[in-house]
Order: sequence, then C-alpha cells, then structure tokens
Amino acid sequence: MHLWSNTLTVTLDFLVISRFAFGQVNRSAWKCKTDSFQGYGSHGEKHDCAKAIDSNDTTFWHSEWYPDAAPLPHNLTIYLGKKYNITRVTYLPRQDGSRIGNIGDWKIALSVNNVDWNRFFGSWPDDQQLKTFDFPDPIPARWLTIAAYTEAGNGINRTSAAEFNVFATMLPNRTAAAPQEPTSSKAAQPSEKPDSKDKNPLGTVGTVFTVLGGLAALGTLIWSIVKYCFGNRPSGRTEHVNQPLD
Repeated sequence: MHLWSNTLTVTLDFLVISRFAFGQVNRSAWKCKTDSFQGYGSHGEKHDCAKAIDSNDTTFWHSEWYPDAAPLPHNLTIYLGKKYNITRVTYLPRQDGSRIGNIGDWKIALSVNNVDWNRFFGSWPDDQQLKTFDFPDPIPARWLTIAAYTEAGNGINRTSAAEFNVFATMLPNRTAAAPQEPTSSKAAQPSEKPDSKDKNPLGTVGTVFTVLGGLAALGTLIWSIVKYCFGNRPSGRTEHVNQPLD
C-alpha cells in the first residue's frame, strides 16, 4: 500500500497473522479395510485394521506374517463417515516395545468420492514416537488411505500401527438470519424538517475542534506509519488449536 503526500511517499507492508484452527475428527463413524492383516497373533489376538482406529494404544494393526508374510506395499483405507477438510494425519507406531512393522516410506491419499485421489509422499524414522504429517492446505475428503512402501528399520517387509488419527478444520456454524417482521403497508411518513440550527449542534466552536481533531488523527496515523516502517517490525506466527470435532 502506498500513501502519497506533497512531500513524502511511504510504502507500508501489511503483516498477516495466520490462525489455522483445527481439531481431531470424531472416530465413532469410521470404518476401515486393509489388504493385509494377521488373523491371530502368537497370543491369540487379532491384528486387524480396526486395532489402528480403536483409541487404544496397546492394540495394533499388523500385516500378515504367518503362514506367509504379505509383500509390501500394505494399504489401510479409512472411511471417515462424512466429508472433512483434512489438515493433519498422525501415526502412532506399536507401543509394545517392538519396532517390527514401523512404517518407513509412505503414501497418504485423500478422496471425496473414492475415485479421484490427492496423494502425498514421505518417510518416517524408525522409533516409537508419534509421527505427524501436515498438509500444505486443507484437503476435502471422506476417504483416507495410508500405504506403507517400506519398513523403517528391520527390512522384513512388515507393517504395523497402534493408532491413526485425522484432524480437520473447525468451521463456525452458520446460522440463518431470523426472518424480519413484515413492514406496514402504510407509506412511511416524512420526518419533520430539522431546524437549521440543529445541523451542527456544537456550533462553530465544535466545528473547529472537529477539524483540529481530524488533523491530529491524521498526524498520529502518519507518525504510526513512519514508526512502523523505520522501527522494529513484529513477526508473524501461526497458531494451532487442538479441539475435538463433533
């Protein structure tokens, strides 16, 4: 923005502070499917894909390893129940002390219609810490697929996950405006003509002070602009707010 006067031209840069509010998507309506899971483990437990979306860190989805290990890649698809504007996906590796199956190279794909997909690729390290991927912009989706291309550490072509979570933008509920009462069919009556002395109830003195006040405000504005341009500029920041979505 440029402000001109007869003697001074000031260039003013605008500072934009981004507030990107999002929350965790409710998982009560989620459904999942996978191309590989271990029916029953060594202790008789089932490691199907539902174990990766059950809000229980002690259970986990695991690709089939017995009697024969299923080859990579391994895919897990989640139906979210309705459309969300997705901003983040998190992956929690298994938390039982083993790193077998930790996802290394991966693809995350999002779709509204289960036909056209937005695809993103990355890689995670071989540890048991929570992994996070933030999308550059909110992506509308009803379906989400996580594909594991490699195992992060062991290299024995297995995949496991304790939990996947999805986050989406929190949009305010729009309330329709309340209907207005119908107006009377009678034509509006013209208001009485004001007396000329009411045009400026403060009189001449008030007019003078009004003009002086305007000039003072203009001086303050110019001073603020100069101080902004030649003084210290604040820096922008992005704020994240985590709150469950209904």
